[in-house]
Amino acid sequence: MWQRVSYGLVVIVFLFFVALALLMIFDWWAGDTFLNSVRKGWFGFIFARLVALSLVILAIRRFWRSFPRLAALTTGLAVLAFVAFCVLKSYSPDGVYGFVGEIEPSNNSPYSPELYHKDHFWRISGGKVQDCYGDICGPFAQYKKNPSGWVIVAEEGHDFWSKLQFSFFGFRLIHEGGVKTEFYPRRIIPFARPYWMPQWLQ
Repeated sequence: MWQRVSYGLVVIVFLFFVALALLMIFDWWAGDTFLNSVRKGWFGFIFARLVALSLVILAIRRFWRSFPRLAALTTGLAVLAFVAFCVLKSYSPDGVYGFVGEIEPSNNSPYSPELYHKDHFWRISGGKVQDCYGDICGPFAQYKKNPSGWVIVAEEGHDFWSKLQFSFFGFRLIHEGGVKTEFYPRRIIPFARPYWMPQWLQ
């Protein structure tokens, strides 16, 4: 028993330092500071996903020991499905994306009861970018592909555009002049996040 506890502690410490290293790489890529990212909640976001990935690997390992042939087939199909999903998502920015560490959350004011404590996320689909609060989604912009890549253009009556830089993991906007926005991670959960749920669990 103590051996398992010691092994678990070693794994947690290892994942802690891996999360720190990944956060530093993310800060370098995003042009942010380490302390600012920690304050926003990015460390918890990365660490939670590393722990979830470790649990999946542990479950697969036990599955391989008990049913090696079935585990090999299942693992192969899962890897192929994941690779296919990543490839498909690399062609289009369509998807649901969350917010991590908003400086001034727009859903935290009781003076806006229609938005108060509602799940805040982006929905990109059908040529439209929508800013959503729970079940309420409002138009934000439109997106399209031009020779230089995907761009976001304003709704009618406005004149601005931004480059839409996206991947399987999420997206960010690059405005004219090279100004970059926050990074918005792709949502894992398929439902609206309750307000009590931490941002790093979305």
